[in-house]
Amino acid sequence: LPIDTKSAEDYPKIKTKLESVNQEQNTGGNYLFYMSTPPSLFESITSGLAHCGLNSQGEDNKWRRLIVE
Repeated sequence: LPIDTKSAEDYPKIKTKLESVNQEQNTGGNYLFYMSTPPSLFESITSGLAHCGLNSQGEDNKWRRLIVE
């Protein structure tokens, strides 16, 4: 799923895609984000994920993990 990692408006695309995959594959809403990215993009990516609520476990105990290489 191509996005502009510095554009907060693109992160809802990730959330929409993950929700679709979750329904199709019954993942339970658990997400693992694996990033091989330059340090200069780390802040914008993590902020974008947070903006969409993709970085927090929430009340439903669905786990979220972020691995940075």
